[in-house]
Amino acid sequence: MKIKIHGIFLSLFFALGVSFLFGTETSAHEYRGYSHRSDLDVSAENVGIGDVDYADSIEKITLHIAEHIALIQGDSSLSRPEQAKELVILAQRTRERGVFNNGEVYFILVNPEGYIVNHGLYSDLHFSKYLPSFEFRDESGMTTGTVQTLLDSEGEDPTCVDYHYDGQDRKVCAMGTEVFSAGGHTIIVMGLHHAKDDYDLIERDNPNCNDPLFSLPVTAKQVNDEEDPEEKEELLKQYVKAVAEKFKERQDRVASELLEDDPDLVRLATGLVQDSTPEQIQSAGEELEEESVRISLRTTGCIGKGDYSEGSIYPFMLEPVEGLAVLNGLDFHLYGVSVSLTDPDPIQCDGANILEAFRNVVTDGSGDLADLAVGNNGFVTYHWDHPELEDNNEGYLEKDEVPGFSIKKSYIEVIDVTPPEFSALAPPSWRIVGSGIYLDDAEYCKEGDEGCAIAATANTPQSTLLNLFLIASVLFSAVFLRKHI
Repeated sequence: MKIKIHGIFLSLFFALGVSFLFGTETSAHEYRGYSHRSDLDVSAENVGIGDVDYADSIEKITLHIAEHIALIQGDSSLSRPEQAKELVILAQRTRERGVFNNGEVYFILVNPEGYIVNHGLYSDLHFSKYLPSFEFRDESGMTTGTVQTLLDSEGEDPTCVDYHYDGQDRKVCAMGTEVFSAGGHTIIVMGLHHAKDDYDLIERDNPNCNDPLFSLPVTAKQVNDEEDPEEKEELLKQYVKAVAEKFKERQDRVASELLEDDPDLVRLATGLVQDSTPEQIQSAGEELEEESVRISLRTTGCIGKGDYSEGSIYPFMLEPVEGLAVLNGLDFHLYGVSVSLTDPDPIQCDGANILEAFRNVVTDGSGDLADLAVGNNGFVTYHWDHPELEDNNEGYLEKDEVPGFSIKKSYIEVIDVTPPEFSALAPPSWRIVGSGIYLDDAEYCKEGDEGCAIAATANTPQSTLLNLFLIASVLFSAVFLRKHI
């Protein structure tokens, strides 16, 4: 009899690299209806290097963040995807200066192997690795501790190390905590300040990225550089198909490692252990997910560079039931968040809800998940944020809306990521793999095309002026408001 392991392998392939920066709405100890004890009421905005209470403040902020994590994950009224969404919302807010970030003091989250799950100052260091052997030193050059000291932090109190950096005596504190979408046990780090390219502290290149798994026959750069529209779409299709094959191969490798490391856990999680209870199966499945995340973190950063990403071309992968982002090669903050988002200015032919539009394409228009099959594919056009333009939809997750307003045309295709070892026992585990190109308004808006997204079709002075204004805005953004990430 076939067993249901659809959800168990949701995270087997990619780490849900959610950035866990936590903020507040009204005070330093209350946010979005949650509150905690007042003795943790401390803000990084009020912490100065060299202040009399500087060391105590670093410890207290570390405890403060741990409490915010516990509050979100302990909210039984939220599902795991809903918890992930709450974490992302708070993460986006606190990337700006605020309670947990003053530019000198900010939050970093790492896993026990040193891989950075979140960095409060340099988001492009996500999934890079701190060198565990790096030595912190005092003003005289004497070793005061290592990164490994921080990674070994356990217990209810932070582990702290004094060090000297940029002419100032500082303190870094670390505290172990459980974060489900970061692979279980992770370490909160506060007070560690460094330059982005400090390669004595951060691994310069991930040797795991040299694996042939991260080489593609058609690369993101080829798609990005192609100027002919028809050829660009054809290259995009070839690129997505190549990425899909590599994703499946990587999934199989992670599954094989899990089977080798803990076959009993896999058997229990997949319901193969006789007399196991639903609670035991669920618990084992969650443990298996977290272990898969830990394995995946070693190479997740390889997806955001090299053959996989260039300019505005990057891959993504979704599960089609809830639309959870298993991977986004550009925006790691979206991991674990549903793309069931509304387009406030929908492109008519594809619909207002992004997940529904995707489902319609991969089910030949039925929208019924029973019609999913390996190889189902097609193009879908919708609004999204452009990585090289300032077109963001601020607060989009709070509004359940798309993150930006650029027109994106993506090619998507269905794959089955069920490991070969379970193909005879389990139903397919469907994933939607895709990537897209961005269209300017002139390319997309054609006479008689109801999908035109920037103006009404009536030929009135008002609509003409609106078109000119919007096109001018796009051109201005392209030239003067490019992102630097």
